[in-house]
Amino acid sequence: MSDEEDIKEKAAAILALMMTPGGGRVRVNEIINACRRKSIEFPDVLVVPLQQSTRLFEHLSPSALSLIAQCGEREKRRAKQLVERVIRSGGYVLVCDRTDYPSSLKNHLGKYVAPLLWTFGSLSLLKEDGAAVVGRTKPSFTGRICAETIACALASEHAPLVSGGAIGVDLAAHRAVLDAGGKTIVVLPQGLLTAKLPRWLEQSLAQGNAVLVSEFVPDAAWETYAAVTRNATIAALSSVVFVVEPGRLHGSARTAQCALEQNKQVVVISSEESSEMADVLVRAGARLVVEPDATTVSRIAKAIWQQRNSTKNLGGTGLLF
Repeated sequence: MSDEEDIKEKAAAILALMMTPGGGRVRVNEIINACRRKSIEFPDVLVVPLQQSTRLFEHLSPSALSLIAQCGEREKRRAKQLVERVIRSGGYVLVCDRTDYPSSLKNHLGKYVAPLLWTFGSLSLLKEDGAAVVGRTKPSFTGRICAETIACALASEHAPLVSGGAIGVDLAAHRAVLDAGGKTIVVLPQGLLTAKLPRWLEQSLAQGNAVLVSEFVPDAAWETYAAVTRNATIAALSSVVFVVEPGRLHGSARTAQCALEQNKQVVVISSEESSEMADVLVRAGARLVVEPDATTVSRIAKAIWQQRNSTKNLGGTGLLF
């Protein structure tokens, strides 16, 4: 069997478990790790009789053993079909226990790492240090200019930008970094096959200047839980996180909190209407920039990026400008 076929079979087996009721990340990763320890090929675990599984995996939790037993033919068939659809569309799947899976995700997310990562575009970007730019779907005029300025600064530093795919700050930052000759990573809150992309982003994907990333079932629609979950992934793929005008209930604040928990450098660009959440993030360890001009934002973004390895979470007492 070729390596490509082996990956497809393994991905289909893992996806079948993920689509089985109770197939959360922790349980699926527990099974993946048990197979690795026992040197068992992952697809084989779904055809082993339950009694034999119990003997083989004596250290598996009862819930993990139950998940294996409940994974049926319907889930297996659907999983194979979805893997084939992704591959036929030009996509690729990364399995968490292989060496091509982004190490930053495994290091920062641990047992909560996505067992499978579905991608389309330039995979090499996932091996590089990235910088996240996140913020409101309806930023102020100044907020949008700040997001675009940071993106251009990152492009000049050859730093891949990381963000979601929402309107507002996310798409403004993606477009600005691409227009400036940079590269970008789009982390989706839905399946790879259901994403609706603007034409300019499709062109950048075809040109190798961008990559789409999804950690969800390929045909999954947008859901709130997915949007919340992927915030940790955005943070994990980034060495630095810039948060533009964070709101209390917004995903950008959650991304910043995840980054702080991961001991990443977080910089908050604050306006009057975002000052309350900005204060919360500063107390948690973020750095603050208050209503700056574009020149100042560009200078700070470049400096923070250049010093990223020596400025991990410096504490929340610093007003940068």
